[in-house]
Amino acid sequence: MRILTALADRSGCGLYRLLLPLGQLKRQGHDVVWSGEYDVRTFDIVVAQRSSNVEAHSQWVELASHKDRRYRLIQEIDDPLWLVEKSNPMAYQYYAQDKERLRRLRECIEAADMVTTTTEPLARMLRAMTNAPV
Repeated sequence: MRILTALADRSGCGLYRLLLPLGQLKRQGHDVVWSGEYDVRTFDIVVAQRSSNVEAHSQWVELASHKDRRYRLIQEIDDPLWLVEKSNPMAYQYYAQDKERLRRLRECIEAADMVTTTTEPLARMLRAMTNAPV
């Protein structure tokens, strides 16, 4: 299996939600590639974490629009970013204060073939946004 992944960060979220599990798949013999310029059509799975910036959003929507694609798109989201509080000032400014960023993230979730997440309450929230398995 060939997997292309795009990390949102290399902090705890990126480490525990993508780097470690996909690193394990790589050790088991799967071809795992960490971002970069690649022909997506050569991959089986594309995994993206919290796609919300302009470039990631436009690439995701473009990938999802290909009707004859053989790759599957998986969106990874580990926090209810629509509910970030002021007590987390960096995330609050980045997400809660940027409605366009949240709109782009929602569109990426809606376009995904599957969404992975951390908790059942967040999974319920995400299921309300997409018909994809969560």
